[in-house]
Amino acid sequence: MENAGVFVWFDGPVERRYAPVEVVGDRATLTMAGVLVSIQAPPQLRDRILGAVREVAPASAGCPATHPISADPAWRPTAAIPVGHLSDVTEVVACKYPLPIGDEATALKSSVTLIGEPAADAMAGTADIADSGGPDDPGECAESFAYGDEVIVLRVESGQGPSEIVLRYSGCEFTTASTTARTCARCPCHLSRRSSPARTR
Repeated sequence: MENAGVFVWFDGPVERRYAPVEVVGDRATLTMAGVLVSIQAPPQLRDRILGAVREVAPASAGCPATHPISADPAWRPTAAIPVGHLSDVTEVVACKYPLPIGDEATALKSSVTLIGEPAADAMAGTADIADSGGPDDPGECAESFAYGDEVIVLRVESGQGPSEIVLRYSGCEFTTASTTARTCARCPCHLSRRSSPARTR
């Protein structure tokens, strides 16, 4: 701990789905559901944190633990609603998923929920973004990089009923959409916490 201090670090997806706890010095690591968890802390605190590590429930804050995109990085909504057609938005849940390595499906990494006016503002901001595209096609990129390492699925409740939007912000620079491709210089409400552009589809 002298150099790095106390921390909990999540990394994934990793090829090995599960691995038992391994303790080396002040650091403990384990792999659960394809996520590598590293904990560096004094023994008593470290053991408390280890005891709290669990797989996410079947649904968390409106996000399913697994999603079709968890197994297929190219997944797109089958019944997409144009973002500009959404009205009376009451809730937006941003579900972040690591994208799979090989044939291994992945599970929910984190979620953020917006309710009421913040949710409506987020979708209004997305609708205001100019239509655009990107220079690359995923089929022309290296398979390991084409879709990046993680993605956000926005689950939207509106006057048009429930719908989903896939927000991509890593990997090959391309955009496609079930309706319209948009390139976001800044993701609404910081649903993506990276500095690179985000793409919705």
